[in-house]
Amino acid sequence: TLVLTNWPEGTDFDKALAWAKENDLELTSPYHIWAIKEDLKKLLGKDKGYVIATEECSFEGNRQACDVWWADAKREASLYWVCLYGYSNDWFAFTRKSSSEPRPFDSLSLDGGVIEVEGRKFKLNEIK
Repeated sequence: TLVLTNWPEGTDFDKALAWAKENDLELTSPYHIWAIKEDLKKLLGKDKGYVIATEECSFEGNRQACDVWWADAKREASLYWVCLYGYSNDWFAFTRKSSSEPRPFDSLSLDGGVIEVEGRKFKLNEIK
């Protein structure tokens, strides 16, 4: 299950990782976020934003991470320094550990073609 979480007041990359560790979540690779469909824009109800892979990538010795971002109809992927992530439009992506019991999160999680928001499940094709 992919778990996306956001801090409306903002946070930083390291605090997001600490939160994930406290909640028994695992980091995501760029593969996880690149597989996110365009329906995510509708689900989050935002015209722009970022979904950030939480497994770091190193390029020339710098701490970096990959993201998928969208603004209106445009959607792209990028690689930035982790210190640039944490604004209110940033969604950090984690996965549940396979042995973890389902836990309530104040976030959105995607499980196959079903999303779970605050304990309520919806099929992606039911969201308009």
